[in-house]
Amino acid sequence: MQLKYTLMKRKITVVIMVFFTIIISNLPPVNDGIILIERYFHYYTYSSRYDLKYGFEETGTYTTVYAFPTTIIDSTYKVKYPKKDTLLYRHFKINPLFFWHWYEYVYGSRYKMPYVDKKEVLKFSSQTEIVLNKD
Repeated sequence: MQLKYTLMKRKITVVIMVFFTIIISNLPPVNDGIILIERYFHYYTYSSRYDLKYGFEETGTYTTVYAFPTTIIDSTYKVKYPKKDTLLYRHFKINPLFFWHWYEYVYGSRYKMPYVDKKEVLKFSSQTEIVLNKD
């Protein structure tokens, strides 16, 4: 009887710890720190649909965490490529196992952008270069 009670108590403790870990990791100060770390490892990259040279990656400090997407698109992408279409595609998937992104998945604007795999863009870019080089 005592063993069952102890095991049940441990399970409840583990569930509560997991729950609070998920909640705390999605709170703005903690989540912003995670985003800054991911920026350091070049996690957030964007480009046009068919060419990687018309793109950029998110970099910055704590003050620019909330500046996405309009400020980044206006200040970086439109200035750098004024004649290009402003529709950008993200190169990072929605992964439900990344529980620290759950808040961003629902309320953030990064994940509302269309997704395209970076390999697909690279493949298309290399095919375009081959066709252009034949001329």
